[in-house]
This record gives sequence, C-alpha cells and structure tokens, in this order.
Amino acid sequence: VSQNKEQVKIAIKKASNVSKDSGVLVEQFMTCDDIFVYFSLFNKKIQIMAVADRFTINTGKDHSAVCYAAIYPSKHYDKIVHKYTARIEEIVKNTNLKSGVLMLSAFVNEDKVFFYDPGIRLQGEATDIYLEYLFKISHPRQLVNFATNSKECSNETSNSALERFLGCTLWFLLKPGEISMIIGLDEISKRPTVFCI
Repeated sequence: VSQNKEQVKIAIKKASNVSKDSGVLVEQFMTCDDIFVYFSLFNKKIQIMAVADRFTINTGKDHSAVCYAAIYPSKHYDKIVHKYTARIEEIVKNTNLKSGVLMLSAFVNEDKVFFYDPGIRLQGEATDIYLEYLFKISHPRQLVNFATNSKECSNETSNSALERFLGCTLWFLLKPGEISMIIGLDEISKRPTVFCI
C-alpha cells in the first residue's frame, strides 16, 4: 500500500520489473464503507441471504485491512436489494452457474457500489452458521448433497425476514504464539443475545 505519489512511483517501477509484459495495475485504496453480500443460487435464480457492514482494522501500513466484525443488515441493504439484485442475476444467467452460494464484497462510496472479490463459496465470516440457526438452511449440507448426489435444494427465505434480522458477528484477531488459557466463554454463552461461539 503506497501512502504518497513517490511511493506509487517506486511501487510501479518495482512491479513492472517483475511483470512478464511490464504491465501494472494500480488501484485506489478505498477508505469508504465495506460490505459483503451473500447469495443463494438455485436454478440460476439468486436470492440475497445476507447483506452486512464489515468493520476492519489496519494491522500495519503495508498491509490491507482485516475484518473483525460485521453488522446485519447493512445500512446499504435497500440499495443492494432494489438496485443491484437484478443486475447480478443477469450476470449469473450469462454463466454456467446453476446452484450454489455466491459471495461478493463491495465498497460503497456515496451512491456508487464497487463489487470485488467474488466467490462461489461459503463466506469467511461464517454466514452459514447463523443462517442455519435462524432459517434452518444448511448451505454446507446443500453443497455436499449437490456435489455427491446432484440434488438441488431450494432455500427461499423472504427478504422481509432477512431485513428484520438484527445481528452482529465479532472475531478476535490473534498474533502468532500459544494460547495458554481462555476464560469467560461459559458466561458469554449464557447471555440470551449470544447463540454461537
């Protein structure tokens, strides 16, 4: 990550020296809202399963930010549902994708949404855990069934149900080393607002 124009020039020169065609891709370092959108895909029809605001922390000036929490639903939920779902479904229709899960990260800068890091995979934030808890939908089980038996499972959930769900996930970032003791998990798990540790 370059902090000024001089660092950009040095980085471009360094990158072009190791590039096969001397080509270099330069991207703006985004400091706006960061979200993710998690879709379920069934017979080429997509349904939004979760939209969350991601909260990140910088672990060093030379590294990208790391996510430590997410809040559901995102404050950009309506914008994503009403403005982008049809567009994303159109893109999916033009591919060979039929069933599965789709995850997109996005930066939201004022009214513009910049999608990045698409993945046909379970979400790293473990979105599937609370979706199973709330809606009795198991994406891991569906993916295994589909891979082994070619059985496709519909998992329609109303957008209103997703919109009403308020939640937060929180991660603890660890440094290299050995954990000698973890205390307090029993006390936390007894709280009525906590359903998974």
